[in-house]
Amino acid sequence: MFIVGLTGGIGSGKSTVSNMLSEKGIDIIDGDLIARQVVRPGMKALKLLCKHFDLPLLFESGKMVRYLGHSIVVKCNRNQQIQRLKLRNNYTEDECISRIDAQMSLDEKCRLADIVIDNSVDLDYTRKQVDQVVKELRSSYKHWKLRIALMAAILITITIDFS
Repeated sequence: MFIVGLTGGIGSGKSTVSNMLSEKGIDIIDGDLIARQVVRPGMKALKLLCKHFDLPLLFESGKMVRYLGHSIVVKCNRNQQIQRLKLRNNYTEDECISRIDAQMSLDEKCRLADIVIDNSVDLDYTRKQVDQVVKELRSSYKHWKLRIALMAAILITITIDFS
């Protein structure tokens, strides 16, 4: 089992990479999707989530990184972000720039990440990087620390239940 954080800037290709990971048999928990389902207009959930977790979580708050085995950033260049947002969301250039500038820069996220996937060329290039990342993660022994910790917690719980 791996706990890997996947992040990037708006329009950088996080969903594309997430889909590629899913195609490789990697289970995905999409925090954005969960947040959209939980946080609906008029509900108190957004304020509570922000109060307790300082969304966005991964690099911006620094609180989630310690729970991850690896962090992956998906990057592209700024012009690509703008063009993708125009196509996907029908934003004006000013709206795109405003949203991009409201986030931590991709350069900063790349500096903080364990792994960077460059999504600025084409899908084949991105897919080759995803394939390599999955291969490296699957051959890593880092995930065994998490498995051992989880098994120890289960054994302790079982022992306590039978005491």
